[in-house]
Amino acid sequence: MGTGDNAGGRRAAGRGADIPGNPRRPGRPKGRKNAATISREQLERVAAEQLEQLGAGGDIAGRAAGGRRLDGAGAAGPGATTQARIERLASIEIYVGAAGSGKSTAVKARLSAAPASARIIIDPDGEYGRFGTVAPNLAAAVDALAKNGPDPTVIFRPSFDRAIGIRQFSFLCALAWRYAERGRPLLFVVDELSEFTTASEAPAEWRRIVKRGRKAGLSIIAAAQRPAEIDKTIWSNASLVRSGRLNYADDQAVIAAALGVPRDQVAQLGQLDYLEQDRNSGELRHGRLTF
Repeated sequence: MGTGDNAGGRRAAGRGADIPGNPRRPGRPKGRKNAATISREQLERVAAEQLEQLGAGGDIAGRAAGGRRLDGAGAAGPGATTQARIERLASIEIYVGAAGSGKSTAVKARLSAAPASARIIIDPDGEYGRFGTVAPNLAAAVDALAKNGPDPTVIFRPSFDRAIGIRQFSFLCALAWRYAERGRPLLFVVDELSEFTTASEAPAEWRRIVKRGRKAGLSIIAAAQRPAEIDKTIWSNASLVRSGRLNYADDQAVIAAALGVPRDQVAQLGQLDYLEQDRNSGELRHGRLTF
Protein backbone atom coordinates (compact mmCIF):
# COMPACT_ATOMS: atom_id res chain seq x y z
CA MET A 1 0.00 0.00 0.00
CA GLY A 2 2.65 2.49 -0.87
CA THR A 3 5.69 3.46 1.11
CA GLY A 4 5.41 4.02 4.82
CA ASP A 5 6.20 7.24 6.59
CA ASN A 6 8.19 5.57 9.34
CA ALA A 7 10.11 2.60 8.03
CA GLY A 8 12.65 3.00 10.80
CA GLY A 9 9.90 2.51 13.35
CA ARG A 10 8.96 -0.73 11.70
CA ARG A 11 12.52 -1.99 11.87
CA ALA A 12 12.72 -1.11 15.54
CA ALA A 13 9.47 -2.89 16.22
CA GLY A 14 10.63 -5.96 14.34
CA ARG A 15 13.90 -6.32 16.23
CA GLY A 16 12.32 -6.32 19.65
CA ALA A 17 8.96 -7.74 18.85
CA ASP A 18 9.29 -11.49 19.05
CA ILE A 19 6.54 -13.49 20.69
CA PRO A 20 6.46 -12.81 24.46
CA GLY A 21 7.78 -15.77 26.37
CA ASN A 22 9.24 -17.31 23.20
CA PRO A 23 12.62 -15.71 22.48
CA ARG A 24 14.03 -16.14 19.01
CA ARG A 25 16.67 -18.81 18.72
CA PRO A 26 19.94 -17.49 17.29
CA GLY A 27 21.04 -18.78 13.94
CA ARG A 28 17.60 -19.93 12.93
CA PRO A 29 17.33 -19.93 9.13
CA LYS A 30 14.95 -17.51 7.50
CA GLY A 31 11.94 -18.72 5.53
CA ARG A 32 8.22 -19.25 5.58
CA LYS A 33 8.26 -22.88 6.73
CA ASN A 34 10.35 -22.09 9.79
CA ALA A 35 7.63 -19.68 10.90
CA ALA A 36 5.17 -22.54 11.07
CA THR A 37 7.14 -24.45 13.71
CA ILE A 38 5.41 -22.56 16.53
CA SER A 39 2.39 -24.64 17.38
CA ARG A 40 -1.11 -23.29 17.73
CA GLU A 41 -1.13 -24.57 21.31
CA GLN A 42 1.97 -22.54 22.14
CA LEU A 43 0.51 -19.39 20.63
CA GLU A 44 -2.72 -19.97 22.53
CA ARG A 45 -0.93 -20.54 25.81
CA VAL A 46 1.32 -17.50 25.46
CA ALA A 47 -1.54 -15.21 24.43
CA ALA A 48 -3.69 -16.39 27.33
CA GLU A 49 -0.85 -16.14 29.84
CA GLN A 50 0.08 -12.63 28.75
CA LEU A 51 -3.49 -11.43 29.12
CA GLU A 52 -3.88 -13.05 32.53
CA GLN A 53 -0.59 -11.65 33.82
CA LEU A 54 -1.67 -8.15 32.87
CA GLY A 55 -4.73 -8.39 35.07
CA ALA A 56 -7.20 -8.96 32.27
CA GLY A 57 -8.36 -12.22 33.78
CA GLY A 58 -11.55 -13.77 32.55
CA ASP A 59 -13.01 -10.33 32.04
CA ILE A 60 -10.56 -8.90 29.50
CA ALA A 61 -13.32 -8.96 27.00
CA GLY A 62 -15.91 -7.89 29.55
CA ARG A 63 -19.44 -8.75 28.59
CA ALA A 64 -21.16 -8.40 25.29
CA ALA A 65 -23.97 -5.88 25.00
CA GLY A 66 -26.78 -7.01 27.27
CA GLY A 67 -24.48 -8.97 29.56
CA ARG A 68 -24.05 -12.32 27.82
CA ARG A 69 -20.55 -13.74 27.99
CA LEU A 70 -19.34 -15.76 25.05
CA ASP A 71 -17.00 -17.95 27.08
CA GLY A 72 -19.97 -19.66 28.68
CA ALA A 73 -19.50 -18.13 32.12
CA GLY A 74 -22.67 -16.75 33.64
CA ALA A 75 -26.17 -16.69 32.32
CA ALA A 76 -27.57 -14.36 29.74
CA GLY A 77 -29.80 -11.78 31.34
CA PRO A 78 -32.80 -9.99 29.89
CA GLY A 79 -31.99 -8.29 26.61
CA ALA A 80 -28.79 -10.34 26.21
CA THR A 81 -27.06 -10.20 22.84
CA THR A 82 -27.61 -13.54 21.17
CA GLN A 83 -24.91 -15.52 19.42
CA ALA A 84 -26.72 -15.12 16.10
CA ARG A 85 -26.82 -11.34 16.49
CA ILE A 86 -23.13 -11.16 17.37
CA GLU A 87 -22.22 -13.17 14.30
CA ARG A 88 -24.49 -11.07 12.09
CA LEU A 89 -22.89 -7.83 13.27
CA ALA A 90 -19.37 -9.11 12.64
CA SER A 91 -18.00 -8.89 9.11
CA ILE A 92 -15.06 -9.91 6.94
CA GLU A 93 -14.08 -7.37 4.31
CA ILE A 94 -11.35 -7.65 1.70
CA TYR A 95 -10.00 -4.68 -0.27
CA VAL A 96 -7.68 -5.29 -3.20
CA GLY A 97 -6.10 -3.15 -5.89
CA ALA A 98 -2.82 -2.22 -7.47
CA ALA A 99 -0.68 0.55 -6.03
CA GLY A 100 -2.42 3.87 -6.58
CA SER A 101 -5.88 2.35 -6.96
CA GLY A 102 -7.16 3.97 -3.77
CA LYS A 103 -7.51 0.92 -1.53
CA SER A 104 -5.59 2.54 1.33
CA THR A 105 -7.96 5.48 1.21
CA ALA A 106 -10.96 3.15 1.16
CA VAL A 107 -9.71 1.14 4.14
CA LYS A 108 -8.98 4.27 6.16
CA ALA A 109 -12.43 5.65 5.39
CA ARG A 110 -13.93 2.36 6.51
CA LEU A 111 -11.95 2.46 9.75
CA SER A 112 -13.07 6.02 10.44
CA ALA A 113 -16.72 5.01 10.00
CA ALA A 114 -16.54 1.67 11.84
CA PRO A 115 -18.36 1.31 15.20
CA ALA A 116 -16.29 1.63 18.35
CA SER A 117 -14.58 -1.61 19.35
CA ALA A 118 -11.18 -2.92 20.27
CA ARG A 119 -8.84 -2.97 17.27
CA ILE A 120 -5.63 -4.66 16.25
CA ILE A 121 -4.08 -3.09 13.13
CA ILE A 122 -1.15 -4.79 11.42
CA ASP A 123 0.53 -1.96 9.56
CA PRO A 124 3.63 -3.03 7.57
CA ASP A 125 4.16 0.33 5.90
CA GLY A 126 3.37 2.69 8.78
CA GLU A 127 0.22 4.18 7.24
CA TYR A 128 -2.26 3.89 10.11
CA GLY A 129 -0.57 5.69 12.99
CA ARG A 130 -3.37 8.25 13.32
CA PHE A 131 -5.79 5.54 14.44
CA GLY A 132 -3.99 4.71 17.68
CA THR A 133 -0.73 4.00 19.44
CA VAL A 134 2.00 2.00 17.73
CA ALA A 135 3.19 -0.84 19.96
CA PRO A 136 7.00 -1.21 19.83
CA ASN A 137 6.83 -4.95 20.50
CA LEU A 138 4.31 -7.73 21.06
CA ALA A 139 4.44 -7.47 24.83
CA ALA A 140 3.44 -3.81 24.54
CA ALA A 141 0.65 -4.79 22.15
CA VAL A 142 -0.78 -7.22 24.71
CA ASP A 143 -0.44 -4.61 27.44
CA ALA A 144 -2.27 -1.99 25.37
CA LEU A 145 -5.06 -4.38 24.51
CA ALA A 146 -5.52 -5.36 28.14
CA LYS A 147 -5.29 -1.96 29.79
CA ASN A 148 -6.18 0.87 27.42
CA GLY A 149 -9.82 1.42 28.23
CA PRO A 150 -12.97 -0.17 26.81
CA ASP A 151 -12.05 0.13 23.11
CA PRO A 152 -8.26 -0.02 22.77
CA THR A 153 -6.52 0.26 19.40
CA VAL A 154 -3.21 -1.51 18.98
CA ILE A 155 -1.09 -0.81 15.90
CA PHE A 156 1.81 -3.13 15.17
CA ARG A 157 4.49 -2.87 12.51
CA PRO A 158 5.90 -6.33 11.84
CA SER A 159 9.50 -7.19 11.16
CA PHE A 160 10.98 -6.91 7.68
CA ASP A 161 12.29 -10.43 8.22
CA ARG A 162 9.52 -12.52 6.65
CA ALA A 163 9.80 -15.48 9.00
CA ILE A 164 9.68 -13.27 12.09
CA GLY A 165 6.87 -11.19 10.60
CA ILE A 166 4.75 -14.29 10.04
CA ARG A 167 5.34 -15.40 13.63
CA GLN A 168 4.28 -12.00 14.89
CA PHE A 169 1.20 -12.08 12.65
CA SER A 170 0.30 -15.55 13.95
CA PHE A 171 0.60 -14.39 17.55
CA LEU A 172 -1.63 -11.38 16.94
CA CYS A 173 -4.24 -13.59 15.26
CA ALA A 174 -4.19 -15.83 18.34
CA LEU A 175 -4.41 -12.80 20.60
CA ALA A 176 -7.40 -11.46 18.68
CA TRP A 177 -9.13 -14.82 18.98
CA ARG A 178 -8.56 -15.02 22.73
CA TYR A 179 -9.82 -11.46 23.22
CA ALA A 180 -12.99 -11.84 21.15
CA GLU A 181 -13.67 -15.33 22.44
CA ARG A 182 -14.16 -13.89 25.92
CA GLY A 183 -17.09 -11.80 24.87
CA ARG A 184 -16.04 -8.46 23.42
CA PRO A 185 -16.09 -7.42 19.75
CA LEU A 186 -12.74 -6.80 18.08
CA LEU A 187 -11.78 -5.50 14.64
CA PHE A 188 -8.66 -7.13 13.19
CA VAL A 189 -7.08 -5.16 10.35
CA VAL A 190 -4.21 -6.46 8.23
CA ASP A 191 -2.60 -4.49 5.45
CA GLU A 192 -0.55 -6.26 2.76
CA LEU A 193 -1.92 -9.71 3.53
CA SER A 194 0.46 -11.28 1.02
CA GLU A 195 3.31 -10.52 3.43
CA PHE A 196 1.92 -13.19 5.77
CA THR A 197 -0.01 -15.66 3.59
CA THR A 198 0.03 -17.17 0.13
CA ALA A 199 -2.79 -18.68 -1.92
CA SER A 200 -1.87 -22.14 -0.65
CA GLU A 201 -0.33 -21.47 2.77
CA ALA A 202 -1.34 -19.44 5.80
CA PRO A 203 -0.91 -19.66 9.57
CA ALA A 204 -3.56 -21.80 11.27
CA GLU A 205 -4.31 -18.90 13.63
CA TRP A 206 -5.26 -16.69 10.68
CA ARG A 207 -7.46 -19.33 9.08
CA ARG A 208 -9.25 -19.90 12.35
CA ILE A 209 -10.27 -16.27 12.79
CA VAL A 210 -11.37 -16.14 9.14
CA LYS A 211 -13.46 -19.30 9.44
CA ARG A 212 -14.76 -18.98 12.99
CA GLY A 213 -14.07 -15.46 14.26
CA ARG A 214 -17.46 -14.00 13.37
CA LYS A 215 -19.13 -16.33 15.87
CA ALA A 216 -17.17 -14.55 18.60
CA GLY A 217 -17.82 -11.05 17.26
CA LEU A 218 -14.42 -10.77 15.56
CA SER A 219 -14.49 -8.67 12.38
CA ILE A 220 -11.70 -8.56 9.81
CA ILE A 221 -10.57 -5.99 7.27
CA ALA A 222 -7.80 -7.23 4.98
CA ALA A 223 -6.05 -5.46 2.13
CA ALA A 224 -3.71 -6.65 -0.61
CA GLN A 225 -2.29 -5.58 -3.95
CA ARG A 226 -2.26 -9.07 -5.48
CA PRO A 227 -5.42 -11.11 -4.76
CA ALA A 228 -3.92 -14.14 -6.53
CA GLU A 229 -1.16 -14.24 -3.90
CA ILE A 230 -3.21 -14.27 -0.68
CA ASP A 231 -4.87 -17.00 1.35
CA LYS A 232 -7.85 -18.43 -0.53
CA THR A 233 -9.81 -18.98 2.67
CA ILE A 234 -10.93 -15.38 2.83
CA TRP A 235 -12.84 -15.46 -0.47
CA SER A 236 -15.49 -17.93 0.67
CA ASN A 237 -15.89 -16.25 4.06
CA ALA A 238 -15.88 -12.58 3.09
CA SER A 239 -19.04 -10.56 3.63
CA LEU A 240 -17.74 -7.74 1.41
CA VAL A 241 -15.30 -7.86 -1.52
CA ARG A 242 -14.02 -4.65 -3.07
CA SER A 243 -11.58 -4.39 -5.94
CA GLY A 244 -9.86 -1.44 -7.51
CA ARG A 245 -7.74 -1.50 -10.65
CA LEU A 246 -5.66 -4.66 -11.11
CA ASN A 247 -2.80 -4.97 -13.57
CA TYR A 248 -2.34 -8.72 -13.88
CA ALA A 249 -4.63 -11.24 -15.55
CA ASP A 250 -4.36 -13.79 -12.74
CA ASP A 251 -5.44 -11.18 -10.17
CA GLN A 252 -8.32 -10.11 -12.39
CA ALA A 253 -9.40 -13.74 -12.74
CA VAL A 254 -9.47 -14.26 -8.96
CA ILE A 255 -11.65 -11.19 -8.43
CA ALA A 256 -13.92 -12.02 -11.35
CA ALA A 257 -14.54 -15.42 -9.79
CA ALA A 258 -15.10 -13.91 -6.34
CA LEU A 259 -17.61 -11.37 -7.68
CA GLY A 260 -19.21 -13.63 -10.26
CA VAL A 261 -18.52 -11.27 -13.17
CA PRO A 262 -16.62 -11.58 -16.47
CA ARG A 263 -12.89 -10.92 -16.18
CA ASP A 264 -13.19 -8.11 -18.73
CA GLN A 265 -15.38 -6.20 -16.30
CA VAL A 266 -12.56 -6.26 -13.75
CA ALA A 267 -9.88 -5.54 -16.34
CA GLN A 268 -11.70 -2.37 -17.45
CA LEU A 269 -11.52 -0.70 -14.02
CA GLY A 270 -9.80 2.68 -14.21
CA GLN A 271 -7.41 4.33 -11.79
CA LEU A 272 -9.92 5.07 -9.01
CA ASP A 273 -12.80 2.86 -10.17
CA TYR A 274 -13.97 0.00 -8.01
CA LEU A 275 -16.29 -2.99 -8.01
CA GLU A 276 -17.79 -3.94 -4.66
CA GLN A 277 -20.09 -6.77 -3.68
CA ASP A 278 -22.05 -7.08 -0.46
CA ARG A 279 -22.23 -10.85 0.00
CA ASN A 280 -25.15 -10.56 2.43
CA SER A 281 -27.44 -8.90 -0.10
CA GLY A 282 -25.67 -9.98 -3.28
CA GLU A 283 -25.65 -6.37 -4.48
CA LEU A 284 -22.84 -5.49 -6.87
CA ARG A 285 -21.82 -1.83 -6.98
CA HIS A 286 -19.60 -0.06 -9.50
CA GLY A 287 -18.27 3.30 -8.37
CA ARG A 288 -15.40 5.73 -8.38
CA LEU A 289 -13.43 6.82 -5.36
CA THR A 290 -13.57 10.53 -4.61
CA PHE A 291 -11.43 12.52 -2.20
